[in-house]
Amino acid sequence: MAYRPVFYGDAFGYKKYMIDFEFFTGFSLSQKQKSIQSLHNSIIRTFPERKILEVSSKSLDEIGRQASAFNLNVILKSGKEYSVEQIFQGSKKFRRGGSQLHLINQMTSKELKKYIGKVHQVDELVSFECFGQVFPLKPQTFFYNWLYINTLHQNQLLANQIIKYDTFTDIEFNPKRSINCQAEACSIYVYLYKSNLLDYALSSKENFLQVVYHEQTCNSYSNTKENNTKEISLFGYEEVNKQSRDSYSKKVPKYRNSSFNDEWVRQSLGKTVEIIMGQSPDSKNYTDNPNDYILVQGNADMKNGRVFPRVWTTQVTKLAEKGDLILSVRAPVGDIGKTDYNVVLGRGVAAIKGNEFLFQLLTKMKQSHYWSKFSTGSTFESINSNDIKSAEIYLPSVEEQSAIGFLFHTLDDLMASYKDNLANYQSLKSTMLSKMFPKAGQTVPEIRLDGFEGEWEKYYLGDIFEQVSNYIEPSVENELWSLTVEKGLTPKTDRYKRDFLVKKNDKFKKVDINEFVYNPMNLTLGALDLNNKGRTISVSGYYVVMKNTDVEKFDNDFFKILLKTTYAIYQYKQFATGTLIEKQRVQFTTFSEIPFYLPTIAEQRAIGAYFSILDNLIATHQEKISQLETLKKKLLQDMFI
Repeated sequence: MAYRPVFYGDAFGYKKYMIDFEFFTGFSLSQKQKSIQSLHNSIIRTFPERKILEVSSKSLDEIGRQASAFNLNVILKSGKEYSVEQIFQGSKKFRRGGSQLHLINQMTSKELKKYIGKVHQVDELVSFECFGQVFPLKPQTFFYNWLYINTLHQNQLLANQIIKYDTFTDIEFNPKRSINCQAEACSIYVYLYKSNLLDYALSSKENFLQVVYHEQTCNSYSNTKENNTKEISLFGYEEVNKQSRDSYSKKVPKYRNSSFNDEWVRQSLGKTVEIIMGQSPDSKNYTDNPNDYILVQGNADMKNGRVFPRVWTTQVTKLAEKGDLILSVRAPVGDIGKTDYNVVLGRGVAAIKGNEFLFQLLTKMKQSHYWSKFSTGSTFESINSNDIKSAEIYLPSVEEQSAIGFLFHTLDDLMASYKDNLANYQSLKSTMLSKMFPKAGQTVPEIRLDGFEGEWEKYYLGDIFEQVSNYIEPSVENELWSLTVEKGLTPKTDRYKRDFLVKKNDKFKKVDINEFVYNPMNLTLGALDLNNKGRTISVSGYYVVMKNTDVEKFDNDFFKILLKTTYAIYQYKQFATGTLIEKQRVQFTTFSEIPFYLPTIAEQRAIGAYFSILDNLIATHQEKISQLETLKKKLLQDMFI
């Protein structure tokens, strides 16, 4: 068996999955294609609806062979053509040997790759330099993905075929030996295309870095305001003109629609729109009758940027109309929302009769902490009418306001739909977890997947797992990971830097692929996970590491779900040792005595696959929401003054 990454892309984002499959040894084309078919069959068993394409010179599909970095050609303005692999290898700049770009005219793709591989062994790679443009080494896949995706976008006939797929493999790619992968680049292209972010991402290196890697502009890049050179794209089909210094005497945003070029005009908020400060009704007039007037007093009456009726009143003081913007004037100052109702305004809010552009501008002002300067030194954070009315803003033409407002409105709607779907998937998972496993005292679950019947059999966890304690030193090959209740196994560097806590005499345990790990102190909270990360890792020596004793009888994916159910948590609490609740522990000797009822291996696998798909959907939605939130923050910063 082998373990390989599979790359998936859609409008929600792009993601990597690790899939195990039967690998056929040998270098012949027939053996490679047997492995490809085996890998694709394994994917289909888990994700039956996926449209899969092998991207390599060994692909069974002509489209996949054309998309290989050895066959996909860059067309320069001069008319010369080079493969992506040639440009990628030739763009490497070494500390002593310098640029290798001159070699693209002297060697084939394979020859150049082999030669550069030897240079790597004796010289240090310092950057990528491609026809006058410099790319940093990090993120590690940045230059390769940027180069591949730009080239694919230039080859529209091929790109139009690639977007018909959502899942990509590369049988030649082994993450233990390589970093860059053409299959991953294809999944990113599909994501950018289906999310309508392709043009924005390819408009500059900075935007590509932001959208694909969710990073702010690297120090390696020059800020537009400090660089009045012209950045020529590699292929000549697009030029991004950086504004001259003279244009910066005009007030314009960093990024804007090319249809507009007029200067933005400075104006005070009070002279631009009508502002209504709130005034609270007498508390004796508050009601819980939905037939009375909705009262908005502050942030507690807003949910996801919208008025959420909570309190009503019979007394009308100040009114806001449907469609008005609602600004919080007391802590948290600056929060902005909309109302779909006519509402009474309490003194904690103000109404602003503005459009979508102004709503997004006020969102940006909150994001940049504009209002905090009015509350500095105050015990109670608040802003008054003069603060709001005197706020200086910059306005474009009505047409440009409309275009910007529409863009952000679309982005907000997209985020809202993903959040709704996420909530639905999370609710479904919670419901099914409570119904697809037997409750205390029962031997069958309330809900079963089609085709399964009969009572579940009783087992003890000691019948299923055995403890393993292989002590190692953390290294690049065995990175140190943490275990959290919320996220399970988490790379230590992604959680927090705590090198100063790792002492030389600390002990660490090795966790191989498909082994389980739990924290004895926090097991009653659900601190347990399966290492399905596709690599060996190391964890604290205090953790318990264990492995499945019979994979033909017990399914790992099933137990990853079962061992974190509400009933499992209940069992841990019943068996935990220790007098104080906060110090109760479940060591493996105790863990092994806990009983559970289990179905047949076939039903275990079906349940495990069901929840794996749900977990993937939830993770994909969470990741996409995070990406969109990051993108919106970036756009708010760059598209307003």
